[in-house]
Amino acid sequence: MTKEQLIKEITEGLKEKGLPLAEDAIQSVLLVLSEVTVKYIEQSESKVDDMALPIVKILFGLADKAADKIDGVEEKKA
Repeated sequence: MTKEQLIKEITEGLKEKGLPLAEDAIQSVLLVLSEVTVKYIEQSESKVDDMALPIVKILFGLADKAADKIDGVEEKKA
């Protein structure tokens, strides 16, 4: 499955469930989830999850880039 097919399938699935889909809304949700997840990992006493922190940040970055393609126009971020 290509990235475009995946995004289209997710978009259609959300629309079928009656969820409004807007690129900005999804990116806002991803930002908050990223911030909370990173904060939780950093404040956790466990050192095991600290090893996953770089991967978590990369995954949220990739998710944000994928969400940026929802409207078909990629925005350049500074």
